[in-house]
Amino acid sequence: QSMAEMHKRLSSRFEHMMGMIPGIDEPTDVSSSEDTDPSALNGKTLYAQNCATCHGNDASGINGAFPPLVNSEWVTADISIPVRILLNGLSGEIEVNGQTYQGVMPSFKARLSTSEIAAILNYLRSQNEGDLPEINRDDVSRVAKTYSKRNRPWNASGLQPQSNE
Repeated sequence: QSMAEMHKRLSSRFEHMMGMIPGIDEPTDVSSSEDTDPSALNGKTLYAQNCATCHGNDASGINGAFPPLVNSEWVTADISIPVRILLNGLSGEIEVNGQTYQGVMPSFKARLSTSEIAAILNYLRSQNEGDLPEINRDDVSRVAKTYSKRNRPWNASGLQPQSNE
């Protein structure tokens, strides 16, 4: 019974999330903030609008379904890794804080500007332990250009810092 209730709750959240995200190259009605400095954007609000449905309001995830982002090596890693995840999505099995997750995270490159991606990641990185370097829109643009031919989600093994998978 409790599993059925959890599946019903997750199904509802997933349906809501999928309705918010355009296809990989589909334009969005969201206004562009491409030229805005990421520090001028509210990363917490952008997180709430784009990520909280799955990863929770406090980025602690949903046990067994969606991984936590706080103190996650996927967020605190080399800047390229979280940027690539937001740009192209993530599919398959990953491990976060000792727990295995299996699922699909969609691409946000058609929905979010480079500044918005940087603002969200800077918000998340600020919630983690340690002094992590900030990500700027040039970092996001550089990673996007490096992997511009990619049109499918990453998997865990393909997300090594210099991977071109």
